[in-house]
Amino acid sequence: MQSIRQLAGLVALLAATAVAAAEPAARWDPVPLGSVRWRGHLGERLDLISRARITSPVAWERIYPETEDAFRRREDDRDHPRAGHWRGEFWGKYILSAVAAQRYYRDEALKERIARAVEGLLSAQEPNGYLGTYRHSAFAGPTTWNIWCRKYTLWGLLEARDLLGDERILPAARRFMDHLAAEFGPGASNIVETGLFCGLPSTSILTPVVMLYRASGNPRDLDYARYIVDQWSKHPDGPPDLLRRGCGDTPIHRWFPDIPPTRWTKSYEFMSCVEGMIHLHRVTGEAPLFEAARNLYGLIRDWERSPVGSVSLNDKFVGARGMLNTLAEICDVVYWNRLAFELFRHTGEPAYLDEFERSLYNALLVGASPDGTWGLRRLRTTHEHVPAHPHFLPHHHCCVDNLPRGLFQAVQATLWSDADGLLLALFEPLRAEIERPDGARVQIETAGDVWADEPFRLTVRTDRPTEFNLRIRRPYWARTVSVTVGGEAVSSETRGPWISLRRRWSGDTSVDVMLDIPIRAEVFDPTGNSWTAEQLAEQAREWASLGLARWDPEARKAVQVKSVQATDALPHTRAVFWFKGPVALARDARLGEWDPHRRWAFGAGEPPTPRAEPRSAPADIWKAWRLVWPDGATADVCDFASAGNTWDARSFFSAVWLCGEP
Repeated sequence: MQSIRQLAGLVALLAATAVAAAEPAARWDPVPLGSVRWRGHLGERLDLISRARITSPVAWERIYPETEDAFRRREDDRDHPRAGHWRGEFWGKYILSAVAAQRYYRDEALKERIARAVEGLLSAQEPNGYLGTYRHSAFAGPTTWNIWCRKYTLWGLLEARDLLGDERILPAARRFMDHLAAEFGPGASNIVETGLFCGLPSTSILTPVVMLYRASGNPRDLDYARYIVDQWSKHPDGPPDLLRRGCGDTPIHRWFPDIPPTRWTKSYEFMSCVEGMIHLHRVTGEAPLFEAARNLYGLIRDWERSPVGSVSLNDKFVGARGMLNTLAEICDVVYWNRLAFELFRHTGEPAYLDEFERSLYNALLVGASPDGTWGLRRLRTTHEHVPAHPHFLPHHHCCVDNLPRGLFQAVQATLWSDADGLLLALFEPLRAEIERPDGARVQIETAGDVWADEPFRLTVRTDRPTEFNLRIRRPYWARTVSVTVGGEAVSSETRGPWISLRRRWSGDTSVDVMLDIPIRAEVFDPTGNSWTAEQLAEQAREWASLGLARWDPEARKAVQVKSVQATDALPHTRAVFWFKGPVALARDARLGEWDPHRRWAFGAGEPPTPRAEPRSAPADIWKAWRLVWPDGATADVCDFASAGNTWDARSFFSAVWLCGEP
């Protein structure tokens, strides 16, 4: 009875808030994607992946056509009525990355290809508005991905409309939405009861529904968005109940004690729903939506985020932060960072940038092969990663298609603007050109490899004198930060998240930033979790459960080719992760032999801090160092994103350092 009263009060609060709601102003806005160009290592990786998967003619001859062809074949429900699949997600995912790539590179040939792709897709739309990869449009039972696929189709169409300015797309999206609402909406099938994982994949369509409302202004779309939020509390089994329970402090995996979290806490889809809450808040101003989203982010960070910035265990929220053996999906990392991006945008709190940066340099960068043509299905923090296998289409997998989007968003997270000026958030070489509100054009170039302890130089050029505040993030991992402007030292006595340089900028001005970046430790404390021996054994089995899926022609089915066994899992014991700034450090077989089960006598307190000496890096490794401890012990390490990137025993690796007596 109390929970019913609480829900009634929450619904009433939403309604009351909506009466006078105006769209909340963002605290910060990212500089437009086409105005910033990464250079350096991250820029090289982004260029390589984009050429391999998105921008080249070969990609559009070989990779793209499969996504459109799926809408003509409609094979996702060929197992009807037993199950449905998700080929239909790939058109939207591919187009979303292509749109971001076009904005970034300003590639007119790519823009023309996107326009042809939209035209080709819309030719498959039925007169009643249906556009999908299921022959039975209403087939959305508990073993299907029907509406999940349509989510990405709608999202891709709307992003393409914004890019192309093609107003023929909006009426098609409108018919698409009307057909969906007629089949799954008030007076029809309940959307929360469709698909797997208690409706999380289906109801994550919330974000593009809100986008459609912003584009059309049609109140039916806003009503449908609110219907989705209301549906979260209507599933007969209890989950997901995101809005009500999302405002509490109970960890997500403990929300429903009688329901195993693996049955419903699908992390990628869960976070996509939370992102939808933020977008709905942007158009309604309804405070409970934002507060729940912000609180849910904190619960995920505190209970699910690993030291390398991944979240969950094998794509489920199960208390993964308390587990030493990590198995995480790249899609989860992309959406974890999407939440951090939106929350920083609206709050200006630097902790969200800290989390974004951690994930970017570790769990996101690790996701692509050295040549950029393919990616991981799951990452580990020790032994070997799990490469992706094609999902129904020969050149597509959810993580492979999502990764470029995550990298393009990272470009956007580098440089921000507000009415007062600019904020440099990440220390990456780049070139940017921005027009200020007074019409002045500002160019910013940055250079320097801070991970090699080089000075970081910003060159600010203006076409006319203009006053603004240039803020530089003061990262938590830097022991000291010193700044000079035009050769003159800037006082750093005032602490705070930013170093503010308010001045009248004219011509060329050099800003030099020196970051003192020591090696630092993050300790894994096993006593914070009371796992039973049975639970630890199950976690080890889950950690080892996935391998590269290959087709066995004799068995006529996909089989898992596993590289690790449950017995290879590390023991649940005190351990250390070492970092250089946000970059996790790992041992790798290409740097020399080592034993993953070696115990390091770091003691019970803070581990002794080693110094880092640069060393030569083998091919396909970005950075390498030799760590030297005060007692003379040494270890050769590389950046986590490079470790294990052969995806086999040649680069056997570990970012985990077990503690205890040697």
